[in-house]
Amino acid sequence: MTTLLTTIIPDLGYIVIASLFALISYYVKDFRKKHANFIEEQEKALKEKIGVDQYNMDKSIATDIILRIEEEAKGFNWDSEVKHSKATELISKKTGLDAESIYNLIKATVTKIKMGQVKSEDKKVA
Repeated sequence: MTTLLTTIIPDLGYIVIASLFALISYYVKDFRKKHANFIEEQEKALKEKIGVDQYNMDKSIATDIILRIEEEAKGFNWDSEVKHSKATELISKKTGLDAESIYNLIKATVTKIKMGQVKSEDKKVA
């Protein structure tokens, strides 16, 4: 009888442990399958958010460059072609914006300057 118990108890223990691992892995796999779309949507939203943040940062840099060039142009009496070429060159070096976006930003910023909506900050050196 002891021999029977010594062989049956380990076998039953093995079956119980194997069954538990099988159930756990099944539920983990099921959980992942159910939440995979949610996780993918979160990753996609994060990538889009990073893209929007990068664009906003590039736009801010471009606007600062345009304002700076407008201020320099007053001192050197540059015409609009010179200002545009200098702005385009600097913005394309500092940002990842394409040519059309740069053109539209220059046009919008210059229009805002003419309307008095945007003013450059005079930086005084002490």
